[in-house]
Amino acid sequence: MLQSPMPPFTSRRERNLWIIAAIVVIAIFTTLGLSGKLYGLFTNQRLVEQSIFAGFIIILVSIAALNMQVRPSGIEIGAALGVAAVTLMAFLRITAPAERTHLIEYSIVGMLIFHALKERAANGGKVTPNPAVLALGITFSLGLLDESIQGIIPGRIFSFVDLLFNLFAAVIGVFGSLIIGLARRWSKRFSRR
Repeated sequence: MLQSPMPPFTSRRERNLWIIAAIVVIAIFTTLGLSGKLYGLFTNQRLVEQSIFAGFIIILVSIAALNMQVRPSGIEIGAALGVAAVTLMAFLRITAPAERTHLIEYSIVGMLIFHALKERAANGGKVTPNPAVLALGITFSLGLLDESIQGIIPGRIFSFVDLLFNLFAAVIGVFGSLIIGLARRWSKRFSRR
């Protein structure tokens, strides 16, 4: 007897997370040839700092939107502030605006993929080895594809340093989400006492 195929998504939320992740990845890949021109335009208009700051805010809002409950506990707020502080320190230590864009792009991609996989696992879908490890692997693979495409675009190069920044960014997004999720579980456990 034939089994009916499993639907591609286990919930509307999972589908939406994958769609948003795909849109972000497509946006990253379609701007690969334009990034030098955009950077030049932004530098001439002195918009680089404002754009990077806006990207940092987007990361924080994404972390909050994907992880926080409607009424977060003090533990969750503390965890979110800790994640924000670590992300801000990473931003401040990275002085090259081009590297900061990797931090923005791939932390959001990693976070979206992680939450899509986590939603799939929560709804009984098979996710191995686990959502965090798989999200990091998928995001690293996307970063590798990104760098490989850059290697064939005239005026661009394949950069192992950028590949590491992509992975570092994914780690920030995924582990930031894990920390806030852990804080939520601790908060629920302590509130029952």
